[in-house]
Amino acid sequence: MQTYSKYIIKNIIPLFLMLSLVLTSLVWIIQVLNLINLFEKGISFKNFFKLSILLLPYLLFVIMPIVSLISMVYVYSRLQDGRQLLVLRSAGLNNFKLLKPALLVASTVTIIVYFISAYLMPISYNNLKLNLNNFKEGYISNIVNVKTFNQISKYITIYIDKKNSNKSFEGVILFDNKAAENRIIFFAQKGEIINFNQQKTEFELIKGVRHSYDKAGKLMKLYFDNMIVEVVNSNIPNTSSRNRTNLELFIHEMIYPDSTLTIDRQKILITEGHLRLIWPLYNFVFVFLALSIFLNFPYNKRNYLKQYIYSILPVMIVAYFHFSLQKIAYKDLNYIFLCYGNVFACIIFSIWQSTKNKL
Repeated sequence: MQTYSKYIIKNIIPLFLMLSLVLTSLVWIIQVLNLINLFEKGISFKNFFKLSILLLPYLLFVIMPIVSLISMVYVYSRLQDGRQLLVLRSAGLNNFKLLKPALLVASTVTIIVYFISAYLMPISYNNLKLNLNNFKEGYISNIVNVKTFNQISKYITIYIDKKNSNKSFEGVILFDNKAAENRIIFFAQKGEIINFNQQKTEFELIKGVRHSYDKAGKLMKLYFDNMIVEVVNSNIPNTSSRNRTNLELFIHEMIYPDSTLTIDRQKILITEGHLRLIWPLYNFVFVFLALSIFLNFPYNKRNYLKQYIYSILPVMIVAYFHFSLQKIAYKDLNYIFLCYGNVFACIIFSIWQSTKNKL
């Protein structure tokens, strides 16, 4: 590697890492706010932090092209202000050679983001969903809200008037609708969950009455001091068979979806799979496009803002076309190839921009 390339790369990497940390942290904090209600459900700070960390691969996948663009345009702008680019041009380097260090870094970032897209993101997001599901299952007493009808099973609804710090309940009403012709209602002064697993939940009800109806429709009352009510968790999905979201699927599972899914669902998955292949390329494309225009623009301190606008505006247009074509592709898969075309058209244009002075 030539000396000038090492120098430019050494300028890019610290800024790139710092900007990655800052932007990722800001977006991460915003996303974490969506999980903040878990504290009300009884999650510990340690478990909450572990869950929130699992969001990072997805956030990095999304924002890396923006980080790459901003950091590298800024570095080249600073090199231009310091006349280093002028010196390098005087030494016989054309724009394409000046671009090579940035393209090398951008290519490395692209490979890393492909690893995130293909492996790390589906693994982490799947773990996030599993952990959230396990939390809800393992701490069901925490997700029962007071003064609210909580459906904890397909046929079971519970209402509580007060929840104590020891996770016991006061003022409990439990509705059992398994048999529509013989609905049962339990009223109890106190209660608590004494056992929970994937298959069933056991409630202990204290000092209450059980209302049911006989075949003639006559109300029957059974008073009790202590009663165990077993609830089958028929509505809680098994974590091994639950439907995974798009972010939990690997790319090959999306491009070649399960044939038992609906046609619309298959179209969405195929489109999302291709987009997972396309988006990492923008780490390279945005940098190449912006810098190829930036280096061709005549340097003038008076036109400093215009140089930035001319360099960034095409990137915004390309991004607009990408997201517009993405929306259309969800309805018609043929348009997904235009998303690829958008990328390759940018690369061809950037090559022309960075070499046209030599042609």
